[in-house]
Amino acid sequence: MNFDLLREEGRSDKFFNDKILFLLGMKEKANKKILDNNLLNFYLSSITVEDFKYDPTEKTDKNIWKYLNASNLISINYTEDKETMRKYEIAANEGTFDQDKIFEFYKSVPFHVNQLINAETVRKSLEGYEARSLIYQKILLSDNTENKLNLLFLLKDLFEEDKLINVYTKHLSDILKKMDPKDIPDNFVKIVKRNIISEDVSVLGKIKYDDKVLHRSKVIKIFTEKNPNKKKIKKDFSSVYKKIKRNKKYFFSIKDVILLETLSSDGLKIPKELDINKLSENLTIPTNINLLVKNNEIGLLMLKLVEIIGSDDIQNLDPETLYFIVNILNKAKIKKVRNQILNLTLPLRV
Repeated sequence: MNFDLLREEGRSDKFFNDKILFLLGMKEKANKKILDNNLLNFYLSSITVEDFKYDPTEKTDKNIWKYLNASNLISINYTEDKETMRKYEIAANEGTFDQDKIFEFYKSVPFHVNQLINAETVRKSLEGYEARSLIYQKILLSDNTENKLNLLFLLKDLFEEDKLINVYTKHLSDILKKMDPKDIPDNFVKIVKRNIISEDVSVLGKIKYDDKVLHRSKVIKIFTEKNPNKKKIKKDFSSVYKKIKRNKKYFFSIKDVILLETLSSDGLKIPKELDINKLSENLTIPTNINLLVKNNEIGLLMLKLVEIIGSDDIQNLDPETLYFIVNILNKAKIKKVRNQILNLTLPLRV
């Protein structure tokens, strides 16, 4: 009915009508036209065009880049076209393309044995991705820690020269983390530490557990600790709930509801008298986002959540927004992202 009203009011165009009629089963075939003027039209194009192929450019909207990446619609094959490779490197540097795929491409660039043996010298005659690919392959072949470190930081210099350092920062950190600290030469210790990205959220403050408030109690250790003891969490929940139950004036906040829903989603039995549906009856989830989960459109779902959060700090999200984000992640069973969000938003930090 809404679609018919849109058409009657002249608020839809031929492209949109064609795609929707096909998706509704009212047309056998949709046209093969691909529109990238906005994310909706591009999404409709990708799900209605058979053998869909799209070659993004530097001018392609960032949201479309993210959708292509999330939906695994881009694969980089070896090419000698420097401009094409540069395009993907820039997108990875801006965070709209999977950085790991850049390094997969680097591994596929063919080099002779002599080039690899003399990589540090040969790379001076190469430019752009070719020089980076050569040094990266030499790193993978190196079994000497000191030589490997020299190459790792040489590669960092090459990325910095082309203003693409964001592509490499996390990758470098991941490699350095895997190294045994005992094997790192003294002259590299400081620079290695400076280039390791810390995932320790303690920089936000030490967690202070408060068993008088459910979402700040020791129950949330299930999200704040690396390997929580689930049996102990169940006991902690039972203990904390008994205390709260004795407090006749206790009010279940939105963050409490978030915690209860998440624990229930993970299989923890919630007392019958705690009616989660009643506690959350005034909290709403946007219908369009619920449909994405129902249709298993995980790539588009994650893009939508990124758009909603925007540039805001996660810990500053209002409770209503936090509720529907966590609720959706529970339904989609995206636990790793959900746990990271809860780790940042539920605890009291001092």
